[in-house]
Amino acid sequence: MLKNRKRPRKKRPRESIRPEFIQLKRWVMALLSSFVIMASTRLWAADISSWQRSDNGIDDIKVSSISVSENSPKIILAGSKKGLYRSADSAHSWEQVLSFKGQVYSITYDPADQKVVFAATDKGLYASYDAGGQWQVLFRGTDSLQHQVLSVAINSDDPSYILIGTGRGLFFTNDKGTTWVQDPSFVNKQVSKVFIAKDTIYLSAIDGLYISDKTTRRWQRLLSSSPFLAEEIDTQDLEDAQEGYRASRLYDMQIDDKRIYMLTDRGILVSDIDSRDYKNMSEEGLLSQDISKIYLYHDILFAVSQKNISYYDKKTGRWSEISDGIDTYDINAISIDPDSGYIFAATSAGVYSRPMDIIYAKDRQGLRCDLRCMDRSMRSADYPETDIVDIQRAAIEYAEVSPQKIIDMRKAASNKAFLPKVTVGFDTDLYQTIDIDRGGTGDPDVYIQGPDDQRWGWDISLSWDLGEMVWNLDQTSIDVRSKLMVQLRNDILDEVTRLYFEREKMIYELHNSPPKDPYKAYMKNLRLKELTAGIDALTGGWFSAHIGER
Repeated sequence: MLKNRKRPRKKRPRESIRPEFIQLKRWVMALLSSFVIMASTRLWAADISSWQRSDNGIDDIKVSSISVSENSPKIILAGSKKGLYRSADSAHSWEQVLSFKGQVYSITYDPADQKVVFAATDKGLYASYDAGGQWQVLFRGTDSLQHQVLSVAINSDDPSYILIGTGRGLFFTNDKGTTWVQDPSFVNKQVSKVFIAKDTIYLSAIDGLYISDKTTRRWQRLLSSSPFLAEEIDTQDLEDAQEGYRASRLYDMQIDDKRIYMLTDRGILVSDIDSRDYKNMSEEGLLSQDISKIYLYHDILFAVSQKNISYYDKKTGRWSEISDGIDTYDINAISIDPDSGYIFAATSAGVYSRPMDIIYAKDRQGLRCDLRCMDRSMRSADYPETDIVDIQRAAIEYAEVSPQKIIDMRKAASNKAFLPKVTVGFDTDLYQTIDIDRGGTGDPDVYIQGPDDQRWGWDISLSWDLGEMVWNLDQTSIDVRSKLMVQLRNDILDEVTRLYFEREKMIYELHNSPPKDPYKAYMKNLRLKELTAGIDALTGGWFSAHIGER
């Protein structure tokens, strides 16, 4: 019986590949690799130039506070209403290290030992001695207001000396928190901020800013204020506070070796530490006046509002915004990593981060800022730079509200007394000549009218009122005109400044994150043209003529 055998398959002869196809294959693969590298580079560049979410592992996205360790920059702590979170890898991942239902107001590292960190919460003062790994209660007051630890200050020379401000009073310890003593000067007063600079303590209470020596603690009030939050103090305390202190509200303070910065409802005040000459910082460039916190990093001051984060340029005297890309209008706090130059923002939509290489440069002493480089990066050849000062000057000249106009009017009024008052007179007289011809006895008298007698004359006189060399009534009229002109000039400057910086923001958005939707891109470009036209209306077309857009 014959078995069925499978026929062996015939091997197909191997076809040879032509050399030109091999070369084409290599060329195509190289081209694809280049595209992949270029796309990856472009995505990486886009990532480092904008804000990115950095809250992987945080359950509560409403983050109220954040702080970076200066000695260990990779360690970051963030607080929310659910507790404290810790990151040991520069915010790439987070883990919850303290769980409670409350509010974390601030996180403060011990300047002498960065492993020691304190968290001011509405449940008391918590402390960690392993860089935020394990936590324990260090202070908890006798009532709900003393539970609210709003601020912590540590003496860098003596870390055992700690000050805390609460909703009801100031407390201090000399033994790292084993025992606490209440300062009698602030019983039943809310103390929101405490700072220690050199040998001086600065304290922001409900009724003002106080200063004291560290050893004596004899307090002297530098600035009066009205209450912060009425619901956090007793009614009687509120009435007592309101009775005498209505000058201003203090919201935040920052201190360095040279200056003290105070955030008030009158703006940001700045003064030398050894001086009481408080001056308002410029608000030029601030997109929001509702500043909630200020943050000082080296010699750079940041202002944080719900919608914006800005930094102050000492060279130009104006603020620049850096918060474009944060998808929330609830920004609560910021902190900066001194090693990598990343800035971290605690918001009600999570933690955001971005590198500061655009406005910072590294050196051996830390990060320093070239604040004008951001402006250069926001522009291109299509939008050449035009200084806001030149635009304001053009608007003033076009509206004819220059201060020189009032100066010229005052000068002309003062020279008026040297000019005489000129009076010119002219008079004329006309007389009729009549003669009588008396006839005989029976003849009547005859009146004979002769030619008219005409006389005329003129005179001129000069007079000076020397009293006008000291004062004349024109000065009163000029004062009224000056006041009206100043008001009009300020209105024009406010409007042209607002339009200018809104336009700058629109340019930045169009060049760094252009909309993919054609309709949105058209509307943004239309808005840009509208802002340009608004500035042209205030400058008589000067703006477009100098940027070359028309």
